[in-house]
Amino acid sequence: MVQSLFKCEECGAVYETLAIAQKCEEHCRKFNACNMQYLKESVGRLSNSKLNY
Repeated sequence: MVQSLFKCEECGAVYETLAIAQKCEEHCRKFNACNMQYLKESVGRLSNSKLNY
């Protein structure tokens, strides 16, 4: 079974649901920072992000 994953284009966090990935991306764009509540739900992170951590 292939599982779809969704990435926040701003911070690179990866999620199992599109809705959380979109919320994360909106928050990152607005505040130029991640929301820890969203990150708790991430399944990982890709290094090619716009935010520098």
